[in-house]
Amino acid sequence: MVGIWTVQSGCVATIPPVPSCRQATQRESMQVSGTVTFRADGTYSVSTVLGLTKTVDLPANCLGGADCAGLQSSLASQSGVTSATCTAAAPSGCTCTEVLAPQPNNDTGTYATAGTSTLAQRAEVERRMT
Repeated sequence: MVGIWTVQSGCVATIPPVPSCRQATQRESMQVSGTVTFRADGTYSVSTVLGLTKTVDLPANCLGGADCAGLQSSLASQSGVTSATCTAAAPSGCTCTEVLAPQPNNDTGTYATAGTSTLAQRAEVERRMT
């Protein structure tokens, strides 16, 4: 376990429904790169960069009179969004994709191993890595 590990992938926790429209569906993908270092003294450090792409399918009844171009403009103007596109989707809805600016994620803490699992602890928050 001790050593420097290259992060090759990550996952997104369960995505809640769009609060303003339960009929909308969304999916997210995370891009991650960086390293996790596990030391012999039971400490670890994380140095990664996380990016996120979110796609939302909005049916016509969720648009509130807006069109896809207006939604795209609104999404693109939000802080942290590097790009946004909205295209028409049948019947009369929109599919919008927004790419969020990559964010650094640096963390330190302690870890313990048990079998094939590693338990990392930081500021009383526990994460399991298997």
